[in-house]
Amino acid sequence: MNSRVGSGAGSIGTQREIARTIEDRSRVRRDNSALNLAALRRVALALLKKDTSRKVGIATKRRRAWWDRDSLTRVLLGS
Repeated sequence: MNSRVGSGAGSIGTQREIARTIEDRSRVRRDNSALNLAALRRVALALLKKDTSRKVGIATKRRRAWWDRDSLTRVLLGS
């Protein structure tokens, strides 16, 4: 992995390249399913960004929602 990417100092182009690589690794290949899944990912990211219950990063919020059902409910319902 590029050290710039890991340090958070990467450019927008680098971040887009990483996002594109992640999308390319997705095994969704039928009809519009890749577009549908990308839209679902954007909605999930927007919900995580909207959650202001704790001042932590998106990755931490995502992990917490995965581990804890109450956190997931809070993110999904916006409460």
